Amino acid sequence: MATSKLSPRQKMIGVIYLVLTAMLALQVSSSVLDKFMVLSGSIDKSRELQFSQNERAIQALKNGVKDMGNRPADIKILEQLLAMHQDTVAIVHYIDGLKKQLIDLEGGLDRLTKLPKGLKSDTMVARLMINKGEGNVLKNKLNKYIAQLSKLVHKPYAPIALDAKEHEFFSYDPNQAKKDFVTLNFDHTPLGAALATLSQFASEVVTTEADAILTLGNVMGASDVKFDTLKLLANTKSYIVAAGSKYEADLILAASSSGVSPEMFINNQPIVVKDGVGKISFTAAPGSYDSHGLAKKSFKAAVKLKLPGGKESIITDDIAYLVAKPVIQVKAATVQSLYRNCGNELDIQVPSLGVAYNPVLK
Repeated sequence: MATSKLSPRQKMIGVIYLVLTAMLALQVSSSVLDKFMVLSGSIDKSRELQFSQNERAIQALKNGVKDMGNRPADIKILEQLLAMHQDTVAIVHYIDGLKKQLIDLEGGLDRLTKLPKGLKSDTMVARLMINKGEGNVLKNKLNKYIAQLSKLVHKPYAPIALDAKEHEFFSYDPNQAKKDFVTLNFDHTPLGAALATLSQFASEVVTTEADAILTLGNVMGASDVKFDTLKLLANTKSYIVAAGSKYEADLILAASSSGVSPEMFINNQPIVVKDGVGKISFTAAPGSYDSHGLAKKSFKAAVKLKLPGGKESIITDDIAYLVAKPVIQVKAATVQSLYRNCGNELDIQVPSLGVAYNPVLK
């Protein structure tokens, strides 16, 4: 059985199928065949529900690709997914066709019970699946489908059409272990059991496709950062303005992702990041001042993002700023003259330091 994720109902059906197959091999009462028909109907119903879910998932991915602007990379994945679904439809249609052929070869449906005639007969099963080679055709189709699926999504799926020695259930049975796929499933197999077996194969195809759709869907937009946190920032030249002067700022809407934890660097040195915001703090060094007493400086800022798809993205920028040359102004606090060897009261200012001015006089 395929190793893709199964619902509890699908797991239960699979176990019942194996148990009934074992009972049939032991030639238990023919009432087992009636249970096989009930089982076949349950498997078909489960498969139809899963198939409908698959088609809804594909339609949702179509809409998603359109909403994201029909990016070439997403379109390529979508086209691969649609081709895969066509293969799924084709192989399920082929299996349903085999079931119909077997029922027709045994005389069709009973008018009263609506069940296939000849449920106990294994003649037509052997004729179609073994003598005419449809069993080998089925095996090749199933294993080719799984191989293509594994290659497409870069994920190993277990083959569906197994010989007895490869089967986790039959490989330990000395009476079954040497049988190949066709003999194991269709030799001396009554119609009722053959129909349930074919239903199980079709169900595994659709279930495996569901996992492949999920995998491909996760690939689409995997490298996109989903922004879910918004903040308003005011980019201003100064946070302190004199009364009567003009306050100017650029209002910016900043977006971040709670699912991404960025690393931030200043001049290749890591800085503290809190709630997606990097905390920058350093002492401005002096430089070559111009005629206005200003020195042009810059630092290299970098943000490293680990994207959901596993890739890394680094965003860098050079941030410019100006360093003002400190100019000390000393004047008498009360009069405009200073007297030698006297206790003059002084007013000392360094205007360029602004709010950072906090002198220690010795």
